[in-house]
Amino acid sequence: DAVDRAAAAAAARIANGRAAAPLLDAIDAALEAAVDPRSGAVLDLYFAHDSTVAALLGADGLADGRDALGLVPFASRLIFERTACGEVALRYNDVVVDVFPDLAAWRRRRRRGGGA
Repeated sequence: DAVDRAAAAAAARIANGRAAAPLLDAIDAALEAAVDPRSGAVLDLYFAHDSTVAALLGADGLADGRDALGLVPFASRLIFERTACGEVALRYNDVVVDVFPDLAAWRRRRRRGGGA
C-alpha cells in the first residue's frame, strides 16, 4: 500500500545517501571551491558506474531518473554546477532538475534527501 511504498522509498534514500556520502562530500568541496578565485578550480570530472549514479540519484531523491526497469540509462550524466552568482544547478541528462539559490540551500536538501 501507499504507506509501505513511502517507507521503502525513505529507507532507500537513507541507504543511497550513506553509499553516496563520500562522493557527495567531494562534490560539495568542489562546489565550494568553484567560486573561490584562489582555488584555481574550474572543472571537476568524475566518472562512475550506473550503480553509483543510481545511489546519487536516490540520495538526492531523484530516483525517477531511472528508466521503466529501474536502471540508469547508458551514458547518463549528472551535473552539479555552481554559477558565478553562487547558485547550484543540478542537471540530469541535460535537463535541469533543481536550482538552489546558494550552496547552503543545496546542503539543506542533501541532509533532507538522505545525503551525508
